[in-house]
Amino acid sequence: MKELGLKATIYDIFGYLVPGIILLGLGFVSYEHSKGVFDVYPVFQDFIGKLDTKTLVFLLLIAYFLGHAISTISSLVIEKNIVFRFQKLSTRLEPANLLTEGLFSRFNNKFQQLYGTTFQTKDFRAILCYIEEYRPAVYSTVFVFMAFYGMARSIAFVLSSLFLWELINLRYFSNEKIWLYAIIYFISSLVFHYQYFRFLRYFREHAYNGFIVPDPVPSNPVS
Repeated sequence: MKELGLKATIYDIFGYLVPGIILLGLGFVSYEHSKGVFDVYPVFQDFIGKLDTKTLVFLLLIAYFLGHAISTISSLVIEKNIVFRFQKLSTRLEPANLLTEGLFSRFNNKFQQLYGTTFQTKDFRAILCYIEEYRPAVYSTVFVFMAFYGMARSIAFVLSSLFLWELINLRYFSNEKIWLYAIIYFISSLVFHYQYFRFLRYFREHAYNGFIVPDPVPSNPVS
């Protein structure tokens, strides 16, 4: 139970809270740009100077719940409608492309023995359930990769959205700071999209390998 609580805390922080804080902070900057305020630093400085504990806790709660919303939307937009709809991306997540030929054969044989059918992409949940039950040490590492790929996906979505917001701002205000923020958001979103897919591959690769970890050989009793 204690380990489960730690895992939940890791995902709460990296998967939800961090993206929510980024959206609140940088979203405030884009909002100020929409009002024609381009020197945002004094506004931030004044706000932080007046910040008390109750307001801080309230903002963190808002960031946390925003993070949940971001995670859901980014999963729907990026993961389900982009990654798993484009064959060149989705095939790179298949066990055939993440395992060696010998291990892939072992993977298929074990899945067939356990479930009486061949592995399909939609069966990945069964792999996670198996390693959670029988390979808890492997599942702990898999969970960390899941937290990081979830964070990277949410941040990539936030930065892409802020980039589009700044493009809208450019229609009304031709300001070099808006251009600067737009370029930074665009480049950063590409970086986080790449990191998202990299951690997603690590996540799946480790899960597939954990599924075929041999059972421990019992040591011979000392006579």
